[in-house]
Amino acid sequence: MLIVFGSINVDLVMHVDSLPQAGDRQLVPSYDWRPGGKGANQAVAAARMETKTAMVGKIGEDGFGTRMVNTLKKSGVMTSGIAYGEQPTGTGTFFFDPSGTCMAVIASGANGEVSEDQMPGDILGGRNAILLQMEIPSEVNQAVIHRAAKTGATVILNLAPAYKIQHDVLTDVDVLVVNRQEGEQMAKALGLDIDKNSKILAQSLAREGNLTCIMTLSEQGSVLAHPDGSGMSCAAYTDIEVVETTGAGDAYCGVLAASIHDGVDWAEAMKRASIAASLTCRGVGAQDKMPHKDEVMALLPQLPDPATFSA
Repeated sequence: MLIVFGSINVDLVMHVDSLPQAGDRQLVPSYDWRPGGKGANQAVAAARMETKTAMVGKIGEDGFGTRMVNTLKKSGVMTSGIAYGEQPTGTGTFFFDPSGTCMAVIASGANGEVSEDQMPGDILGGRNAILLQMEIPSEVNQAVIHRAAKTGATVILNLAPAYKIQHDVLTDVDVLVVNRQEGEQMAKALGLDIDKNSKILAQSLAREGNLTCIMTLSEQGSVLAHPDGSGMSCAAYTDIEVVETTGAGDAYCGVLAASIHDGVDWAEAMKRASIAASLTCRGVGAQDKMPHKDEVMALLPQLPDPATFSA
């Protein structure tokens, strides 16, 4: 089983004539409700690859929380690991002006109450994988990572948003996923040289943590680096009309984690993740447009196999 340990949010999206300034009050005709949170997004992406996926997190005892649980269930995510917190369900409010420029305010809510004891020891065995992000308290993530490493579960960490983590936590991670900016921030925090070459930067992180590092590069694809110096680069799937990139990174992480859990080799795992990320750009929002497995697999032959390299 793949366990996703992370955030669950409801996103409220409003389109405004201009971004709010101090003292402004604007009346808009309506708003869009969208399921969100990096943890929930990645769980949906994984479940739609037909991988047995469970979500562990917290919601509030409110209508938003109920909606989120129902939305996750509809995508096949197991929700028994979702608990109620004292705070309301995490919420993001997004304002878009006519040019597409966005202003956002995120309230962590119940996500800030996620606790280590929500993760039972019996699901952290060697047959399972755990996928984490950084939208819940970092100390909770760190405790779960240490436990998972001791019990043999595969630990996949998406360091987003980028926060400094302790070196002993990093070395308990099996697979680290970052974008270019997050990779640079992490390298700086670790005192590593920030190389302009993404392959070399990913390799530095892989060696530092003795792990496999995958760095996503938007339309330039992604690179993978192992600590032994070997690696591969995968192109992005570009035969698509991009509407909005929201959720693309979460689609990549969720599908990659599902592929790792299911024993897919690295080359195909990167291709699946790359295609899923691109398909997620077809519409607005995140979870609603995550692709299903048959869509991804149908396009797999159209993407070249990743090229190997050594550093």
